Amino acid sequence: MGTTKNEVSHIRKLEIIRLVEHSHQGVKWTLDELGIPKTTFYRWCDRYLAFGEAGLEGRNSNPGLM
Repeated sequence: MGTTKNEVSHIRKLEIIRLVEHSHQGVKWTLDELGIPKTTFYRWCDRYLAFGEAGLEGRNSNPGLM
């Protein structure tokens, strides 16, 4: 399967995490400007902290389906 239109690459997720970390505007403002929901951003952060860059890679939403 290819990348869907709404799927964000793990590289882009890491770029967004770093951008928000270094933004002087604050998390909410930066995420609003990027159009990223706060819940999505913090889910990415949690996975990045737990698993490193591998945690940001796409996951199969139905692992039993091949």
